[in-house]
Formats: sequence, C-alpha cells, structure tokens
Amino acid sequence: MSNMILTDEPVSAEAQQGAARLPGTRKLIRPPRPASAATRRDPLHHNGDPLTHALIHDSHAPQESTHAEAFYFQKQVQTQTLMVVVLEDGEELEGVIEWYDRNSVKLRRINRQRTLIYKSSIKYIYKAGENQPPFVG
Repeated sequence: MSNMILTDEPVSAEAQQGAARLPGTRKLIRPPRPASAATRRDPLHHNGDPLTHALIHDSHAPQESTHAEAFYFQKQVQTQTLMVVVLEDGEELEGVIEWYDRNSVKLRRINRQRTLIYKSSIKYIYKAGENQPPFVG
C-alpha cells in the first residue's frame, strides 16, 4: 500500500480524476477535525500528574497472575487426584478438590463431607500419594 496518500488538505477535482486513472492507486481523504476535537483530551492520557501517567502507560507493569495456580488446580480437579491440604495451624485435610476460585478451595473429603477452605488459611498442598512435601519455610 505504498501508493496511499494521507492529507488534511482538500483534494481538487483534477487530482481526484488523475488518481482515478492510475490503476491500483487510492487516495485517502481525511476530513478536517473540528476545533473542539483539538481541545478535547483522551481520558487515557495523563492530566499532568506523572504518577497517573506512569500507571496508565507503563508497559512493564507486572502481570497480576501467571495462571500457574489455576492450571495446577484445574489439573487436579480433572484427574480427581487425592490431595492433602495442610492448614496454617498444622491440621491436615485429605480429599479431592471439587472446585476453586480466587479465594477458596472446595474439598470433598474421604467421608463424602464437603469442606470450603479459604486459601489464606492454607499453608501448603500436596498429592496424597507422595510421602511428604519438601520443607516449606
């Protein structure tokens, strides 16, 4: 598309006809912007505050999540893996993860009892078939 011409100036009838005669040549015409549009500000542009500008336009901002946790839980739910959940107070719960969300895990225990566990109260989780998890400090 090397034959495109962008212009803010009005195009004469002669120029339009000349462009129409050339095969494959197109002339793009941009209408003039109203004066009110020039003074209007885009809400994504900063309002003079450098911190706000940096927060909005920072392309190196860290991701909120790598989705590794969700991937791990999804795999355990699909395979119905027997898991051991160790709580902060040392209590161990054994069962199958039925579902999870951002803040909690629902565990179906051996006796068919269902338990909702807040993730903030979980110290660590490991598969029941493994002997013991590595030391978590």
